[in-house]
Amino acid sequence: MTDDQTALALLRAVFGTADDDFAARDDDTPRLLYADRLDELTGTVVCPQCEGKKDYWVGLGCAQCARCDGVGRVPDGLAARAEFIRVQCEIHWREAGGWKGGSLDPAARLDALRQREDELLSSDTGWALVDGFHTTTRPDSHLFGTGSANGRYGAGLWRRGFVERVECTAAHWLAHADSLYWHAGRRVPCEICGGLAKAERLLGMTPEPADPDCVLCRGEGTLPRPCPPTAQPVAEVRLTELVPPVDLDNDPRGQIPYDFGVAVRHLCDERGIPCPGLHGDRITWPEAFAAIWPGVAFDFPDADYPDVD
Repeated sequence: MTDDQTALALLRAVFGTADDDFAARDDDTPRLLYADRLDELTGTVVCPQCEGKKDYWVGLGCAQCARCDGVGRVPDGLAARAEFIRVQCEIHWREAGGWKGGSLDPAARLDALRQREDELLSSDTGWALVDGFHTTTRPDSHLFGTGSANGRYGAGLWRRGFVERVECTAAHWLAHADSLYWHAGRRVPCEICGGLAKAERLLGMTPEPADPDCVLCRGEGTLPRPCPPTAQPVAEVRLTELVPPVDLDNDPRGQIPYDFGVAVRHLCDERGIPCPGLHGDRITWPEAFAAIWPGVAFDFPDADYPDVD
């Protein structure tokens, strides 16, 4: 959404600032503060239809752009995103019986909020586009259990202004988890020393213990992983398929299941945990996924869990 550092700090607060502070997700205050910051940042962007030219050619004539009304710029969607967060939070409060204010009839107000919720989600401002996922506000939507089951896309459910539940194949989750998932305790190798914890040396030389510490990571070798502006506090993931099956018609070399196995092994090595199915210490798929993505409740398909060998 935005690279503004204040907005990203508030977005991190939605996830919880401590390593295992997942209870912070139940507090709407960081979400509403994040919405306030988005309102402060609201602006315009170049119209994607006319590319800022204010008009375009239709047949033999020139017509004014209908999307931007000939201005050349359109809202950037931050205001709609902020309003959507507030609307969904109020819907949650009212459905939970925690909202007592207002002079309108509670049922009428709730109907108006749900109508506005749908209008904002379908607005043509682009903020509701979540990479790789079709999203909805309805738990009983047709998106769940249809296209998400065969890997064409994933389905996501908006709750209190953010996507908190998704349904997809395991391969699809691995492909998009980096843009969705963030955890306060997750660290990545230092971009200067490459995880060696020592100051840069000539290419091909091994750092010595006496070398000065890296100035960026201060000798730790790792840095906190930045929170991507696309991150969502996903709390539930229903996996419709675990290891991709071999499809000789569309993937005769078996590259898709192979790439999935490589990705799982890499993530397990990165977290220092054994990989499901590798020789030595055994670990189940639920245990591995819980260690790789703490704070997320995974629902696995009812099937025998294959090994990644």
